[in-house]
Amino acid sequence: MKQALRYMLWGEGETALMVYTILVRYWEWAGDAVPSPPLFLTSE
Repeated sequence: MKQALRYMLWGEGETALMVYTILVRYWEWAGDAVPSPPLFLTSE
C-alpha cells in the first residue's frame, strides 16, 4: 500500500516503473493507432 501511495502522490517507486513498462508494451502493440503522451521520468 505504501508503494501505491507514493506512486499516486509523487509518481515514484516500483509501481511507477511497472506502469511505465506496461504502457510501453501497450504502445508497441497498438502502433500508431494510439499516440503516446510525453512522459517525464525523474529520480533523485
